[in-house]
Amino acid sequence: MNVVCDAGASARRDPFDLALEDGAGCLAYLMNAAVRGGGSVADVVRGRPIAHLSARTLRTMGVALEPVPGSKFIAVATAHPALAEIFAPTLWIGDWATALLTLPGAIRSGRMSFGRVYAPIVLVPRQLLPGSLQ
Repeated sequence: MNVVCDAGASARRDPFDLALEDGAGCLAYLMNAAVRGGGSVADVVRGRPIAHLSARTLRTMGVALEPVPGSKFIAVATAHPALAEIFAPTLWIGDWATALLTLPGAIRSGRMSFGRVYAPIVLVPRQLLPGSLQ
């Protein structure tokens, strides 16, 4: 049996693999995600006065704006039901942490509490946040 190899097939990349290398896209998607009660994650990070939105709201969604006082990072849970819901319609579903770790200066760290969820975290430098979110 003779099998002819499609030379172009080896050059095509799996879209899931490409997504896991797109940390900037993953972070931008997270920042634009809707927050329960209205607004977006970016609105809360910027400190925009939107009713009932606060850093505490984000923390229950798996994002900590100041994991320790004076931190230059935000913490993102690597496993959290709210983040799983946010990333469900994307190629980052179940593995947003791998994508975020491709960002310069991002590091996998210990674990922390996000409301009722205790999870490992990825620390993302605040300077990478889009626009004026630093």
